Amino acid sequence: MSGLPSVVLAIFEDHSGQLWLGTQGGLAVRQAEGWKLFTTQEGLTADFVRALAEGPAGCLWIGTVGGGLNRFENGRFTALRKADGAPSDNVSALCMDADGVLWVGTDGGGLGRWHAGRWTRYTTREGLISNSVGYLLEDGDGFLWVGSNAGLQRVRKQSLNDLASELAAGRTGVLVGRVYGKPDGLPISECTLGSQPAACRGRDGTLWFPTIKGLVSVRPERLVPNQQPPPVLIEAVFVDGQPVQTNRFRASPPQSVTLRPSAERLEIQYTSLNLRAPKQARFRHRLEGHESSWTEAGNDREARYVKIPPGHYRFQVIACNEDGVWNETGSVLAVTVLVPFWRTWWFVSGAILALLGTVVVVVHRVSTQRLQRQLEVLHRQEALDRDRARIARDIHDQLGASLTQVALLGEMVESDKDSPDEVAGHARQIALTARETTRVLDEIVWTVNPSNDTLEGLINYICKHAQEYLGVAGVRYRLEAPAALPPIPIPPEVRHNLFLAAKEAVTNIVRHAHATEARLRLQLEEGRVRIEIEDNGRGPGGASNPAAQTRNGLKNIRRRLEDVGGTFTLEPGPIAGTLVRLTVPLPSSTPRHHPPTRPDMPITISLVEDNDQLRGTLSRLLARVEDFQFLTAYANGEDALAGLPQERPDVVLMDINLPGLNGVECVRRLKPLAPDTQIIMLTVYEDTDNIFNALAAGATGYLLKRTPRAELIDAIRDVRRGGSPMTAHIARKVVQSFQRAGTSPQPTENLSEREQQVLDCLSQGLIYKEIAEKLGISYETVHTYIRRIYEKLQVRTRTEAVAKFLRR
Repeated sequence: MSGLPSVVLAIFEDHSGQLWLGTQGGLAVRQAEGWKLFTTQEGLTADFVRALAEGPAGCLWIGTVGGGLNRFENGRFTALRKADGAPSDNVSALCMDADGVLWVGTDGGGLGRWHAGRWTRYTTREGLISNSVGYLLEDGDGFLWVGSNAGLQRVRKQSLNDLASELAAGRTGVLVGRVYGKPDGLPISECTLGSQPAACRGRDGTLWFPTIKGLVSVRPERLVPNQQPPPVLIEAVFVDGQPVQTNRFRASPPQSVTLRPSAERLEIQYTSLNLRAPKQARFRHRLEGHESSWTEAGNDREARYVKIPPGHYRFQVIACNEDGVWNETGSVLAVTVLVPFWRTWWFVSGAILALLGTVVVVVHRVSTQRLQRQLEVLHRQEALDRDRARIARDIHDQLGASLTQVALLGEMVESDKDSPDEVAGHARQIALTARETTRVLDEIVWTVNPSNDTLEGLINYICKHAQEYLGVAGVRYRLEAPAALPPIPIPPEVRHNLFLAAKEAVTNIVRHAHATEARLRLQLEEGRVRIEIEDNGRGPGGASNPAAQTRNGLKNIRRRLEDVGGTFTLEPGPIAGTLVRLTVPLPSSTPRHHPPTRPDMPITISLVEDNDQLRGTLSRLLARVEDFQFLTAYANGEDALAGLPQERPDVVLMDINLPGLNGVECVRRLKPLAPDTQIIMLTVYEDTDNIFNALAAGATGYLLKRTPRAELIDAIRDVRRGGSPMTAHIARKVVQSFQRAGTSPQPTENLSEREQQVLDCLSQGLIYKEIAEKLGISYETVHTYIRRIYEKLQVRTRTEAVAKFLRR
C-alpha cells in the first residue's frame, strides 16, 4: 500500500464498512480516493497506534503507545491520558462491550474501565493476573477474557462492575475470575502480544486465542464450572512462633487453643483441599469478637494476630474454588486468651488496699514537698546570684579595664597632638585595645548564652579560639575529637571555668613554650571529659616543682578546675614539649558515651528492579542486615512512583532498564516528591551518558550490579551519612570525562594538605574504608575530613566535591 507505514499493528472495520489501520506511523483510513493517514500533525497524541474500537455513538477509540487513549469524532481528536485518570499512557488492547463499556488493556498499568465519564483501574492487587494486557474479548455470556503474558483469564463482567462501585466508594475488593493454563489444555500459559485483532469470536460462538506456541479455541458453553465447594482445613496453630497444635493428616484438626496473657502473636495456618486448581483458591477469615468484617486473604494461607485482648473468640476461615464457589461453612477454631493476673479479683483487692495506703503516705508528705520546693527555689536563686556576680566581675575586671585604657589613650592623643609619631602609636594601641575588648565581650556573651550549654558548643568555642590564636602566632594546630559529640549538657559554671583554663594553656604555648606545633585532644570517659593540650616547645622545665606551681597562670588554671570538681596536671610531652591535662566531671545524669557505630534508627530501604530472581535475592539480602529495614520491592517505575512518595524510605536502589518508565526518568519524577530520599542507581550500564543522566536527574550514587555484597552494604550506609558512593570504575569514568573536557586538577587553596589527599582519593573512586587504609588513618577521621571538605567547598555530595576539585 503506497504511502502507508510498513508495520501495521491493528485492523478494524467500523459499522459503516470503513476500514481503519493502526500503524507505527499513525492512523490510516481507507477512502474512495485512497488511503488517508492521521498523525500527530492532525491532533493524534502519538503516531504508534496499537488498538482500535468503535463507540456506541459511532466515535472511534484509538489506543497509542506513549500517547494514551484518543477519541476521533466529527473529524477531531481528543485524548484521555494518565494525567486525566487513565491507567497508563501505553494502551495495548481495546474492547467495547455490548453495554457500552470501554475496556482498555495497558502495558504495565493493568486493565481500565471507561464508562459514564469515569475511570476504574484493575491491577494484580484486585486479582488481575498481570498488569500487562495483550488482548481483550467479550464472549457474549457475560464474561470478559483477558490475555496476558501470565496466562488467559476469564472474568465475569458483573464482578468488574460491582468492584468498580466498591472502589469508587473507597472500599476494596477482589475480582471473581478463572485463570486457564497448561493444566486446562493450553499449550503454554503465555499469550501473544502486540496486534489487533489477536483474539476473536467465531459465528458459532467459538473463541479463538493465540499463544506463543500456537492457536487455541474453546466453546464457552462447554466450560463446566466447578460447583463443588472446597473443603477447608486448619493445619497448624503457632503462638509466639512455637507450634501449639498441628494437623498433618494424622489426627483430627485443632478445635481450640488457649493463649497465656503474655502471648504476643497468634498465627493460624489453613488450606483448601481443592486438588483441581489449588493455586486459584481464595480465602476469607475473621476472628469473631475481635474483627467485625471478613478479611480478604486472597491465596494467602495464614492469618496473623498481634496482642489479642483477653477474652473468648471464634476464628472462622472459608474458601472458594477456581470458579468462585464458596464453602460458607469453612473451618472453625475456638480461641481463648487468659486474663492477666493483674485483672483478677485478688489482685484488684490488693491494689485497692495499696492505693489507700498510698493516699495516706501522700497526705503525710505533701507538707514536706512544699518545703522542698521552697528550698529548690532558694538554690536556683543562689546559682543565679553566682552567675550574675561572675558576669559583673568579668565586665568590671575586663571591659572596665579596657575602656579605661581607651579613655587614657584618648587623653594622651589630645595632649600629644603636636607629635604625629606619638599620636600614631596611641592610635595603634587604641585599635589593639578595641579588638581585645571585642574579643572579651564575645567571650562574656558566649558564657551567658544558655544555648551554648552543651559539650559540642564548648569544644567548638575552645577550638575556634585555639585556631585563631595559634594561627596568628604561626603555630600549626591539630584537633583530635570524635566525629559526632553526644548532646551532653554542660553547666554554665563548668563551661566558663574549663574554657578559661584551656585558654590559659593555649596562651602559654605562644608566650612561654616557643612551639611550632600544637595538638588538642578531646577524650570522653565514663562520667567525665578530658582535654589534652600538647606542644613541641621547650617543655615544662621547672614548672612542675612546688615553687612553679604557685605562679599566677598555673594557679589560676588549678583553682578554676578545683572550683568545678576537676583536676589539672602538667608534665613533659611523650616526645618533647609539654602536655597539659584538664579533666572535669560531667553531670551524673549524663549517660556513658560510646562512639556511634551505626545510626540510631535503622536505614529504611526500597528496591526497584524488574528481574524477578534478582529482585527476590536482593530483598532477602537487605532484609538480613542488622541496621537495615527493608520496605518494598517494585517491579516497574510506575508502581514505584505510586508507592515511594508515601513510604519515604531513606535509600532506594534503582535499576535503569525498567519496563515502561525507565529508571532515570523515574528518579527525575521521584526527587520532587521525596526530596529526602537518597537514590543509588544499581545497574549494568557503565556508559558515560547513563552515568551523567542519572546523576543529573537526582541520583546520589551509581553502582554496578556486580558490586560485591559487602561493598553494596557499605555504600548504603555511606549515603545515609551524607556520602555519594560510586563503583571505582564509574568514578574513574567521571574523572576521565572531566579530563577530556580540558580541566586538570589543581590543589584547592583553602584545603589543608591532608584534606587535599582525601579529596584526591575520592576522585579516584575509593570508598571511606579504602581511603583510611591508604592514608593510615581511622574510618571516623576520614568521615570528619569529608565533612570539613563539604563545608569548605560548599557542596553536599561526593560528585559535587570531585567536580569542583577537578575544575580548579
